[in-house]
Amino acid sequence: MKTLVLTPSYPPNKQGGIDKVVFEFAKQAKLNGHAMTVISFQYNANTDIYTRVCVDTGFEIVEIKQESNKVETLVDWNCENFLSDLIELIAYKEFDCIVCHDWFLSELAIALCNKLGIPLISFIHAFKYEEYQGKLNAERLAIHERQVQMMKSSSRVICLAENVKRSISPFINQDIPIDVIRCGMSKPHGLSSIAPSSSPITYYYHGRFTDDKNVMGLLESFSMLSDNTQLVMRGQGKRESDMRKFIQNHDLAHRIKLLPWCKDANVISKDIQSSDVYVLASQYEPLGLSLMESIELGVPAVMPDCYGPNEIFNALKSGWQFSPRSGCTSLTNALKKAAAEVRPMRIRTLVNRWQCFSLFSWHSGYTNFFNLTTTTTTIQGKKSCQKAG
Repeated sequence: MKTLVLTPSYPPNKQGGIDKVVFEFAKQAKLNGHAMTVISFQYNANTDIYTRVCVDTGFEIVEIKQESNKVETLVDWNCENFLSDLIELIAYKEFDCIVCHDWFLSELAIALCNKLGIPLISFIHAFKYEEYQGKLNAERLAIHERQVQMMKSSSRVICLAENVKRSISPFINQDIPIDVIRCGMSKPHGLSSIAPSSSPITYYYHGRFTDDKNVMGLLESFSMLSDNTQLVMRGQGKRESDMRKFIQNHDLAHRIKLLPWCKDANVISKDIQSSDVYVLASQYEPLGLSLMESIELGVPAVMPDCYGPNEIFNALKSGWQFSPRSGCTSLTNALKKAAAEVRPMRIRTLVNRWQCFSLFSWHSGYTNFFNLTTTTTTIQGKKSCQKAG
């Protein structure tokens, strides 16, 4: 079976997010001898502009078009500028289905399926309506409508957590199957040392410095902790200057360290292993790949009680949860509890991570993904996806 995957961005070795899911699935496809081609866009984090179309065949990236249709906002993007080029490039490959990884390329995916006469599968990473908590301005409404349109035009919808499935169900036709695949965890490795009780407790975060990751809330909550704690944050994003101002205004430079963004998995692993507690302070998190990376290494985590992290917590039976909608108080309490319980929780995480791996491994996730795409292709044959009314 030949699968075409459309995804907004795909830099290999990136830690977390859609890119990591697609990268790991492409790797599993190659290991299992399955034909998967990935078309993606290169994203410039400094300008918020997608500028390049790429095709990945076995990790060899071939450039198709550069500096095309620069957009200021994601909803301004027009698939027609790329459609003719991609039709010519991929038609001869005779793909059996197209998998569109979330909403950004949805119009292109629908148009390609109609042109090629093959089924569309929607892979929902984050359901935008739920992420926005139902608060939709004009741009958010456009994104939500595009995501729903893609799902309604699909032969199957795949998502990453049961709660995401429940959120999606009311918005699409009941005859469109919605399936959950669990993935995100590599084989547990490493044996992190447990810090002496006299040492400061080190909390660690890596990811985007943005509002959806609640980085300002994490700083505020951490400022409420005792001096016998320290926080290391590695990443980049629009909130970095505000974070530095907060640290300076609250005289926390001796306790909080901001490190530059890094794609090197070995560096991230060393950071995590040298910490006592990993912190995922997000307001909304459909899966929590960075959380899985800490579990692989046996480091317990503070995490939100939503979607993917909630399912991970229930499987791991370790860590500390907070309610994202309860303000900083809930997160502060979870951080304080972590400081008091870090040693026994570290041992529990080291033991229970194998149970978590059995449920969330990349291999099992990809196997389910491949089986679902194969089943969809078998049922639908070469039937064209139909645009929703």
